[in-house]
Amino acid sequence: MLSVIGTGTALLTKLVRPAHDGAKLFALTFLPFLAVGLAGVVALAVVRSAAWGQMILGTQSVTCLVCIPLFAAIPFAALIWALRKGAPTNLKRTGAIAGLVAGALGAAAYAFHCPDDSLPFMAIWYGALVGLCAFIGARLGPRLLRW
Repeated sequence: MLSVIGTGTALLTKLVRPAHDGAKLFALTFLPFLAVGLAGVVALAVVRSAAWGQMILGTQSVTCLVCIPLFAAIPFAALIWALRKGAPTNLKRTGAIAGLVAGALGAAAYAFHCPDDSLPFMAIWYGALVGLCAFIGARLGPRLLRW
């Protein structure tokens, strides 16, 4: 999540200015998700299939479902407030990356509490919930970032 926060923040510094699309950084933002996803598949491949359920669902999947978006709400509001000070032109992409960064911040904060640390659990649950935050950011971005 820290690498997503870093690349996402770098991308937001480009997107906050008019006529910058940050296409190269946009592609790099999704590289950590791919790496953790592949590592999760490898982790599942090396254990017996009876252990897959515990590795994927863990013990805290419902708590994870609630906490990551909840922990992302305040960072998302702060990012939107800061981005409104600039002049982003691609409001949907800027909102999506703001949601992505906020979701990654929420996931990083939640990771300190979560006892489930298998790679498949993190790839599926953290990845899906950060993706949900990015989707919500993309939907809200055009409304919240209008100038």
